Formats: sequence, structure tokens, C-alpha cells
Amino acid sequence: RRSVDEVASLSDEHVKEKERLRATLARLEVANKEFEISEDRSRRSSDDVAALSKELANGKALYEAKSKLLESTSTELASLRDFRSFSNGEVSALSEEIANEKKAHMETS
Repeated sequence: RRSVDEVASLSDEHVKEKERLRATLARLEVANKEFEISEDRSRRSSDDVAALSKELANGKALYEAKSKLLESTSTELASLRDFRSFSNGEVSALSEEIANEKKAHMETS
């Protein structure tokens, strides 16, 4: 048989062990909550990175489209300048030809 002192001692140890387990459980709950918060932040960070990557891809596609449009417009402008130069040259030649014909007509009249 156990003595009353032994039972009291075991009871005290049991109470102390129960308190240690409660403290460990409380620390575990805090650590678990911190982990959940960290996991949530990580998930949001991943979502942010995905959104920024998508935004960057869209910006790049828009930049490329605008660059192609600018290149096309530049080519068209160069063609118009060439045509204008050609037209101006043609107009000058026609004007000179008309002036010569007028002059020849005046001389024969």
C-alpha cells in the first residue's frame, strides 16, 4: 500500500505535469496560429507575384503592339515623304514643260 505522503506527492506531480502540458499546448496553439498567419501571407505574396507577372506580361504585349504600330507608321510616313518628293519633282517638271510650251507658243504667235 502506498502511504498518504506518496499519494499526495504523486498527486502534486500529476498537477505539475498537467500544468506543463497546458503550457506546452498553449505554446503549440500560438505557434500554430503564427504558422497559419505566415502561410496566409505567403499565399497572398504568391498571388501578388502572379498578378504582377500577369500585369508585366500585359504591359510587354502592349509595348510590343505599340512598337509595331510605331514602326508601321514610320514606314508609312517615309513612303509618303518619298511620294511627296516624287510628286514635287513631277510637278516641277510639268510646270517647266508648260512654261516651255507657253514660251514656244508665244514665240510662234
